[in-house]
Formats: sequence, structure tokens, C-alpha cells
Amino acid sequence: MAETTNLKIINTLKRLIKSSGKSRNQIAVTAGMTPQRLSNLMNNRGLIHPDELERLAKALDVPVGELFKKP
Repeated sequence: MAETTNLKIINTLKRLIKSSGKSRNQIAVTAGMTPQRLSNLMNNRGLIHPDELERLAKALDVPVGELFKKP
């Protein structure tokens, strides 16, 4: 179940990053993670931790709940 939720979040993140007009690297740095970590998450290599969700939502200027919506 965690993997299914992870994939939904990844798809939503991809959409939000694209619509933000910012690069993945910019989002990663703003969220306090390395571009490599964000790349790994976006390619479903590892689960997204709750603190990362909060930081990514803040970097994208959206509420955390937005990350759980269907793309």
C-alpha cells in the first residue's frame, strides 16, 4: 500500500513541479535535499519521508494535502 501511495505522490509531484516553472534542482535545493535525492524519489527509488513531504510542499508553495490528490 505504501508503494501505491508513493507512486500517486510522485505523479502529483511531477505535475506540480512542471506547473511551477521551476527545475527539479531548484525545488530540491529549496526543499533542503540534494538533487540526487529528489531524482531518486521521482524515479521511485525509495519512499518519501513525511518531513520530505512537508518540505517539498513548502518549496512548491502548496498545502501538504495537495500532494495526495490525484493528478
